[in-house]
Amino acid sequence: MDNAAAGGYLDVVRWLHERRKEGCTTAAMDNAASGGHLDVVRWLHENRKEGCTFAAIDRATSGGHFDVVYFLHCERMEGCSAKAFVNATAAGELEILMWLFANYRHQLGRDRLRIYALGKFYILHWLKAEAGASEREAFMGELTEKNRRVVNNYGIWIRYNSRSGTHNMYKEYRDVTLCKAVEQMYAELAGRHRARPRSIQIMRTAIVAAKDTQKTNVQQFHDSKISFPLSHRLPRAAEKHHNTVFKASRPCTFRG
Repeated sequence: MDNAAAGGYLDVVRWLHERRKEGCTTAAMDNAASGGHLDVVRWLHENRKEGCTFAAIDRATSGGHFDVVYFLHCERMEGCSAKAFVNATAAGELEILMWLFANYRHQLGRDRLRIYALGKFYILHWLKAEAGASEREAFMGELTEKNRRVVNNYGIWIRYNSRSGTHNMYKEYRDVTLCKAVEQMYAELAGRHRARPRSIQIMRTAIVAAKDTQKTNVQQFHDSKISFPLSHRLPRAAEKHHNTVFKASRPCTFRG
């Protein structure tokens, strides 16, 4: 019955309940919650007495099953642990994370929550700006490159929501760290596409080789013959002793 509940086979669970006496364990509801099978979770809650453990909500958060999380919160008393916060952060489920902070913030206790949100910059922004997570509750460290003196080409694959729909986009930036490249991306999308940080999802980041760059604004820096025009040039005398401090007429510094 535990395995049938994990797969979401409600008819099999009912058949075993009616014709067998072995029953199930708390793993049945825990596994059903992990797979997001709300119908199985509700049936087990109404017809069985084994119940579940706090792992039910913890596992449901990792899959983004908010309906299961809310049902267990309303109907059960087991609650969750600090692992639920970690799972929601790793899965990029900002809505569930906001709900957990509103209802189970006390579960963090004295243990600091180490959050590793690779590519989930909007979650880190929310934790710092709106949730007000203190250093006692959450440890949010910046993972930087070993050598911060080398300029790299960073490719960023993003997905963002606008007024007209959802768009996929690829961007390239040159900077010494990935975090600074992401800051450039946020600034560009805010100005050019009027996209808010919470509507931007970073799907993937990578360091792109010079020969694989696609954007013109990045490719121009790999040209060995790159040159910049001189907008002003001060005319100099051919010999040093002909130089004068004062001129009878105003010199023209523009290139003619």
